[in-house]
Amino acid sequence: MDNFEARSGRDGLNWDQDRYYVWVRNCFRELGLDAAYTGSAGKLKRADVTVRSPFLAGVEVKSPAEGEITVKAIRQAVDAAREVAEAFGKGGKSYPAVVGPEIARGAHSRALSWARNYGIKVPLIRGRYLLYILLKHKTYLPQDPADVERLFKDYNGWFGHDELERYLRDYFTVRREQIRNGNVSVSLASTVQSVLGRDPDKAVVLLDRVQEETVAELTQCFPDPHRTARGGYAAK
Repeated sequence: MDNFEARSGRDGLNWDQDRYYVWVRNCFRELGLDAAYTGSAGKLKRADVTVRSPFLAGVEVKSPAEGEITVKAIRQAVDAAREVAEAFGKGGKSYPAVVGPEIARGAHSRALSWARNYGIKVPLIRGRYLLYILLKHKTYLPQDPADVERLFKDYNGWFGHDELERYLRDYFTVRREQIRNGNVSVSLASTVQSVLGRDPDKAVVLLDRVQEETVAELTQCFPDPHRTARGGYAAK
């Protein structure tokens, strides 16, 4: 993840819109969504990345060359979600979200304001966090689209260490219930999978161990300052 940020960021290749937007689209595709890059010149839809299935979402993307996720990006994401809903969902539900390298001062507070005044949640997801979720998906924590939908549905504003930990805990809660009900929707970590069919109780114990190890890993991967370190992140 450090290498990705160094190479794609302003001190490296300074990825512009096309490269970063395509990368965001590909991340969502790898996570099982029908995602399209619709933000290049000449495209008819406002969303930079459009999720068309199994749910609708309009994603505003800020590349490293463009800079941080700003207050303006939140409004653009709301507009993008509305246009996606009109184009693909006949005006039905569409989620807004923003993906970018960093979150600017005031953006979190503005996202809280949108939720408070209009009931619209806009998660602000940094590329490092999206990459981590993708890497886990491709290694030993496969996710299904219902897991990924929670990124859009359950979160608002700053998506940081605490929010990622909550996302992972919810993931393990869902898998634990699936093991007990005998309807696991994804292939689990190999240690869990090896006993899944014959000993569900042991599978749950092993899954709990994987959860502990994964949560412990977060501090190393995300040594985030508290969001109050930059006043605009504060919840008040």
